[in-house]
Amino acid sequence: MNERPDSSERKILGDIIALVLDENQGQSEAALIALKRRAARNNITGGLLKNLLHELRGQPSAFLNVEAPGGDSIRQATLEQQLTRAIMERDSARLQLSIQIQAANARRETRWRERIVGGIFTALAVSSALTAYTLLSPVALDEEGQEKNRNTAVIAPLPPPSKELRDSPATVEEAEFRAGAQDHRRMLAWLHAASAEQQSGAQYWLSRQSSSGSQSCYMVGGSLSAGWLNGCLIAQRSMEQANRNSATSVAYQRGWQSDGRSR
Repeated sequence: MNERPDSSERKILGDIIALVLDENQGQSEAALIALKRRAARNNITGGLLKNLLHELRGQPSAFLNVEAPGGDSIRQATLEQQLTRAIMERDSARLQLSIQIQAANARRETRWRERIVGGIFTALAVSSALTAYTLLSPVALDEEGQEKNRNTAVIAPLPPPSKELRDSPATVEEAEFRAGAQDHRRMLAWLHAASAEQQSGAQYWLSRQSSSGSQSCYMVGGSLSAGWLNGCLIAQRSMEQANRNSATSVAYQRGWQSDGRSR
């Protein structure tokens, strides 16, 4: 019995020990019958098992080291490899997820930083533009407002002759004569009170009356100011009305010319 015990002998011995320690009598009897049959089939006697126990008394590790069948060991190794691989894949996935979260947080912070910086620069640009506009253009705006008010006041139609002048003459011819003289005086009074640009526009139109070419305030070359154009249009309207009245009334024409200035 110096040789290492056979695995079948150790297995039968283990079954006997488990049978002795089993508390369920019904199962013990059935197991005992099956155990006797297996021992007889393997030619194992009670003396052989007794000698086996004595042999294994000083070798507890050898007794406990029951070799597993080949299929079980292969399956166990495969499961261990799969478990190791799954653990490694889990750790790798966690690491990748952590890296992606950090990258996403960094991109989000960068976008917010860019938006904040862009908003600050936009606000500074708008503020600078408004400040420059306020500092550089108040006088120009003032002059523009005054010019607009002056043009609005002047562009109103010339007032009609007074009621006294219309009702006082003894004859129609005298009334037409006085109307021509009064229209001419009102024209000169407006020209005297007009601004320099309006006077320039009016003088341009009056000087064109003797010309045979086309006459228009909008045909002058270059850029025209609002005051110049306003004066030219008022002179044009006044002269067209005077010309129409002169064409229908000789007395009106004499009154216009008698005021001291020719048309």
